[in-house]
Amino acid sequence: IWKVIDKAMQPRRKDRPQSMSEFLNLLGVADAVQPAIQRVVVPEQPVIKEGDEAPEPWPADEETIVDGAPSPSPSPASGTLYSHDYVDLGLSVKWGTCNVGASKPEEYGDLFAWGEIKPKEDYSWLSYRFYEETSFLGAVKLSKYVTKRKNGNVDDKTELAPDDDVAHVRLGGKWRMPTAAEWDELRTKCKWEWTTLNEVNGYKVTGPNGNSIFLPAAGDRYAMGLINAGSYGYYWSSSLQSDLPDQALIVYFYSGYSRLRSDCRYIGFSVRPVIE
Repeated sequence: IWKVIDKAMQPRRKDRPQSMSEFLNLLGVADAVQPAIQRVVVPEQPVIKEGDEAPEPWPADEETIVDGAPSPSPSPASGTLYSHDYVDLGLSVKWGTCNVGASKPEEYGDLFAWGEIKPKEDYSWLSYRFYEETSFLGAVKLSKYVTKRKNGNVDDKTELAPDDDVAHVRLGGKWRMPTAAEWDELRTKCKWEWTTLNEVNGYKVTGPNGNSIFLPAAGDRYAMGLINAGSYGYYWSSSLQSDLPDQALIVYFYSGYSRLRSDCRYIGFSVRPVIE
């Protein structure tokens, strides 16, 4: 086992195992361990900076979120740009009618690690695009989007560049991933109703102007499995968690609950595109 650990700690990335499956194969436990890998879902609080007041659980009032609503369809598209439909909810940006990789509102689409532009089989730090190494103190070293010295060479980049934004790369034009502030606008200025669309669980989100979109609870990809599909939704923003640069900000929800929080950048989450 020490030879395997030594190989995993090699300074050059190409000398290390390139995926979780390769690491497990080196240990000789791939068949026994991999099927048992699961991610435990625990509702988390958002990171609070020193001096900030602790936020109330979102949503703060009963009118914002409705549990067990009927199955109404979302609004028809307000328009089409670069071959992708959008809905005008009366907010600062227009929201895509479906996830990146999907063709219908209720389809899950593809799930991506933060800053990656292709889906893959293995979602782990070892396979993450910007991963370099893990220090002996447990700090994850990254090659891009770094705000703390312990995590690598600081570049102070806190928003995804267009080349690292899967919504922009896949859809073209001015399509992009929403910022954390735009997700916050969606959750605070819209009515969220947990419902079912064509037998798919998720939230119908209705804007101030009465138009709506549907966000399916697509689950997440962790290691080599899809978990929590149909029960939980995780959607990336384009915004780094600057206090913890190995994480980025997401919207996380299940029936009767939703929150803006951060999670590890290597996990596969949904992407809903926006356009101005």
